[in-house]
Amino acid sequence: MSKKKSSSHVWIWVGVGTLLLGGAAYLIFRNKSKQTTSNLTKAANKATAYNQSLYETTSPADTVTNTAPIGTGKGATMNDDSFPLHLGSRGSNVAQLQQALGGLIIDGIYGQLTQAEVMKSLGKATVDSQQELDSIVKQGDNISTKALGFNLGF
Repeated sequence: MSKKKSSSHVWIWVGVGTLLLGGAAYLIFRNKSKQTTSNLTKAANKATAYNQSLYETTSPADTVTNTAPIGTGKGATMNDDSFPLHLGSRGSNVAQLQQALGGLIIDGIYGQLTQAEVMKSLGKATVDSQQELDSIVKQGDNISTKALGFNLGF
């Protein structure tokens, strides 16, 4: 009878050990999945913040009160109608560029979205001359007339 009692004790200890190992494995798995979810949430929040920063614009009132007159101040980048057009440039040439590129808010401010569209069109971040701007405008006109089904012959 003592042998039966010993073997039943062994099975009890095997069962307890299995439960402990299973519980420990569950806790480790749960902790890892929480960390993964946390990391994914952090990455999603960073991506959302970046995307929101791309679409933030200033109101006309902010533009007037927060900027110096054109071409003044240290490191002025607002050279109205002068080339090259680059990040921070402002003026009618930038507005013409934005209209030709399409899909942009036409505010006359060369921001990150305008720069990204110029990169797609020219393969570089700046428009260096009036000729480049005219070329982009002409491409934009051709795309618009083709989309409407018109062939104007030029």
